[in-house]
Amino acid sequence: VIGRYIVSIKNSFPKDLTLKSLRVVLDVAHGAAYKVAPTVFKELGAEVIVMSDKPNGLNINENCGALHPANLAAEVKRLRADVGFAFDGDADRLVVVDEKGEVANGDSLLGVLALYLKEQGKLQSSVVATIMSNGALKEFLNKHGIELDTCN
Repeated sequence: VIGRYIVSIKNSFPKDLTLKSLRVVLDVAHGAAYKVAPTVFKELGAEVIVMSDKPNGLNINENCGALHPANLAAEVKRLRADVGFAFDGDADRLVVVDEKGEVANGDSLLGVLALYLKEQGKLQSSVVATIMSNGALKEFLNKHGIELDTCN
């Protein structure tokens, strides 16, 4: 089952792109992504450094992962990596850290990705976010002709 999931994720990656020559740090929060994420990034060509990948059933999210991105930020800077990704324990949350060790918040990511998809003609309709999203996200999207729908 894991193998098919990995193949499915890799198949969603653009065929004309590669992660070759990128150094990527992953913080997998001792959780659900601890096997899949490193495998996917390695098989797409990245040099991968993995943090928090020793789950014991009790240490999920313990001072690591998307809930504690400062640890990832420090590693990205220390290792001179190109980018870092931190997942939370059940891998439904993602935090991205740039090469300077700066954390990109979720609303910023939604905005940038929505604009990219719109420019590619691939944004089907609107962006859906939780009611916790920042008003600046709605403002940014509306400025670019993209609707924001919210849900609990």
